[in-house]
Amino acid sequence: MVAVNYVPIAGEAPSWDENVVILELPAGMLGEPLQETVWISLFVDGMETNALPYHIVK
Repeated sequence: MVAVNYVPIAGEAPSWDENVVILELPAGMLGEPLQETVWISLFVDGMETNALPYHIVK
């Protein structure tokens, strides 16, 4: 499961391996214009990882 800005989001589970996480953010979840920083964290075995900043640009 993925959390954006510390809120778990519904949707397809991300795919990942040891070094890379691939995910898609749901359409419309971010404001317009699409240029902001969000905090993304993962839930692994029920525990949330540290959130990392991700800058989204259009």
